[in-house]
Amino acid sequence: MLYIAIFLVLAVLAQSRPKETYVPALVALYLFVAFRWEVGCDWQGYLYQYRVWQGDTLKEALFSDEPFWRPIFFLQHQLGLEYQWLNVVAAIPFFAGIHAIARREPNPTAFLALVFPVLILNMPMAALRQGIAIGIMCFAYLAFVDKKTIRYVILVLIAAGFHTSALPFVILALFIGRELSWRMVASALVVVVPAVFLFAGSDSAQTAAQRYLGSDIEAGGAYFRTSTLAITGLTYLLLLNRRWREKYPRSHALVLIASVLMIMTIPLVVVSTVIGDRYAYYIMPLQATILARLPYFEQFRDKPIIAGLPYIAMVGVLLVWSMLSSHFSYCYDPYLTWLFGTPESRLGLFY
Repeated sequence: MLYIAIFLVLAVLAQSRPKETYVPALVALYLFVAFRWEVGCDWQGYLYQYRVWQGDTLKEALFSDEPFWRPIFFLQHQLGLEYQWLNVVAAIPFFAGIHAIARREPNPTAFLALVFPVLILNMPMAALRQGIAIGIMCFAYLAFVDKKTIRYVILVLIAAGFHTSALPFVILALFIGRELSWRMVASALVVVVPAVFLFAGSDSAQTAAQRYLGSDIEAGGAYFRTSTLAITGLTYLLLLNRRWREKYPRSHALVLIASVLMIMTIPLVVVSTVIGDRYAYYIMPLQATILARLPYFEQFRDKPIIAGLPYIAMVGVLLVWSMLSSHFSYCYDPYLTWLFGTPESRLGLFY
């Protein structure tokens, strides 16, 4: 399977030549995602938007219910670009955000490898709007680490302009620059989680949920994905929190809150698999940060098997998903690209 092979190559590169191979791997993944052809469950839905909004004026695009997203189609039509160029443009903010975090990592290729099987395949390859929002949120997370409160809030609001599900994360601005204790973590639970539940019941969230790859198979996979997040969060709280504070003090507050939110995706997914799954994706870049740094902690330095467990788990996730999910078969297999010319349509779409 192509996707498993890509992950295995990334994992090997992360263990052998992480510094030298990171940029080529990042560029290759961008090209792989941006120039896909009829791959991803978003293909037909955004093609419909591309056609429906073809006659938009600039005023209609800017003053619509999609004031950040719809103008992209307006500009695309003004430039005379065919539909597939939407993927090329939409992948840029996602990979820019991923790169912004990865370049601060001790092993950027490991970070890239760990976000590939779930985050990359499900977001910029299957949910463009949320993929853009997650890319912008990556910059917001760095603003949090750098204690730039205003920048953080602005970036979250921009992300919410593309996908309103990002909006509850603005509450985390209350914790920027604070030395977090367990009491503050408890307060984070009290403040943030009810806000997410409240948003989950709003009209805008329900509208988004209807658009979001809503199938029984996709919803079933939400328990699997959120379980991996919860395990990561528990591992961090039980084994790494104190040492992380000593080794990486600047990012400690954000990672501590993220680990708690990872655990809280479980009750969210019980309320709604679609809503819980959607919020899980926002935290996955921080999950990858934790997992990619495991080998740099003394208790794991002489235990390569433990440090390698995240890669084993991700291979398992990808194997189960690709072999058992009809959703995966329909949306991702076979992979086609128009980078070297436009293939024949395999979905019966009219162009």
